[in-house]
Amino acid sequence: MKIIYTAGQMVRKGTYLDPVTGLRTDLDNDGVLPGRDGAHLLRLPPGGMLPVAFVVGLLYVLLLPFIGIATLFSIYVIPLFGFASGVLVVSGKAIGAFLEMVGRSVSFGWRPSNSYLAGKRKKKVVQRKHGDDGKEAGK
Repeated sequence: MKIIYTAGQMVRKGTYLDPVTGLRTDLDNDGVLPGRDGAHLLRLPPGGMLPVAFVVGLLYVLLLPFIGIATLFSIYVIPLFGFASGVLVVSGKAIGAFLEMVGRSVSFGWRPSNSYLAGKRKKKVVQRKHGDDGKEAGK
């Protein structure tokens, strides 16, 4: 039994499906198979459509929660990202302007002419010897 037919062929009555476009063609009598040039159509026997319908229905039932979640996500969450990104851009510009204003008035003690490659200069600390309390020894 042949399953794949080409548009323009003489065929028996039955149901034919174009898998590329998804169009179904029902022929009540024997005749020429309609369709675009070179299109391949599948003949679906009535008994063969039942298992296909069962599998499609099963997939629909199993994937329905995910379809619902995806729908809610696209309706409610994605627009929030758009709003939040707009708020972030505006607040980022405001914060940037504020930090620039603060940066002009604050000095951190950095002087561009000093490089400090060897580290900052350390002040010399005079250490007193033990027993040196400012009095002469032996008195």
